[in-house]
Order: sequence, then structure tokens, then C-alpha cells
Amino acid sequence: MSTFSVLLPYCRIDRFKRGEVIFRPDNPRVGLIVDGAVVVDYLASRESLSLTHRGAGRIVGAENIVLGSCPFTATATSPVTLAWLAPEKLRGVLERLPHDQQKLVYAELAEAVSELQIELLQRIALRELSARERVLRTLRKLTAEEGRAVRITCTRLGRLCGVSRETTNNILNALIGDGCIERQGQTLILRTI
Repeated sequence: MSTFSVLLPYCRIDRFKRGEVIFRPDNPRVGLIVDGAVVVDYLASRESLSLTHRGAGRIVGAENIVLGSCPFTATATSPVTLAWLAPEKLRGVLERLPHDQQKLVYAELAEAVSELQIELLQRIALRELSARERVLRTLRKLTAEEGRAVRITCTRLGRLCGVSRETTNNILNALIGDGCIERQGQTLILRTI
């Protein structure tokens, strides 16, 4: 269970519809995803980079408390229930907690930020690769996390790779033709990559 759960009595609980923005730079929040999933986007480049998909039990918005104002947004990819605090309120609540609980919560927040920073660096490095190689690497990563079958749209996969939907679709068709993957609707099944 998340150490963030010690903060739940102080949190506001909100529900967000699929596609709703949960936080953005001018409206920061730090919270625990009770159920549902979100995608975190980095906005400090010419185009946004879709970074990470976080589900139930994960912290979202930790960068808002650890790093201060950040160019990140989080958008619900399914209906989401979020237990959240504004960064200022979170700081105030943390000051009232026993020191050992403060350390645990700060460590969990720092870990969430570290994961996001590592992913951001990896995504920036992906830009040096061809579109096909970006799609392949992203598919490898997704299958390592989710198993051999991955349910994803061409639009979402393209956003993760920094490639247009049309280019992603063309690459997937070529990979299907090469026998590397099989497509069943929105599900991609990897054979060999």
C-alpha cells in the first residue's frame, strides 16, 4: 500500500471522465489514483511528449511538490478517481505528520519524480532514432510491462513514440507484413521483435 495513504484523510476525492485534464502547470495537484488510469505529458518542447501511463495505486503530480512548477499535464485515459491535495496544502499537512511518516511520503514522492525524469530522458533519446525504431522500442517497453499482447490505438502509440498516427499505422502494417506482430482490433500481439 502506498505511504501516500496516510494523507488520505486530508485529501479531496474527485472523479474525472476519460479525456479530462486532471492537472496542468497552472492548476497543480498531487494525488493518489484510487482507480482508473492517466497519461502524463511533458509540455516544455515544441510538441508535447506523452510520457507515462499510471494506474490505480500510483502517485501522480509528485513533480509539482518536489520540483515546484513543472510543464506537465495529466489526463484521464479512463474514468479516474483521484485523492488529491494542492501542493501548498500537502506541504502544510506534511509538516504536521510525525518525522518518520514525513520521510516515507517524501521518499515515495521523490521515487515517482525519478521515474518520470528517467522516462523523459529516454523519450528525448528516442528522438534520435528512426520512426520505425521508435515504434519498435516503445512496443518492446509496453510488452515488457504488459505481456506479449498490448491493447493500444495507433494514435496513442504514435504519441508515445513522437510519430504521427498515419506513420505509426504504416509502420505497424509493415511489421505485420514482416511477421513481427499480429493485430486484432486495437490489440497488438508481438511474435518476434
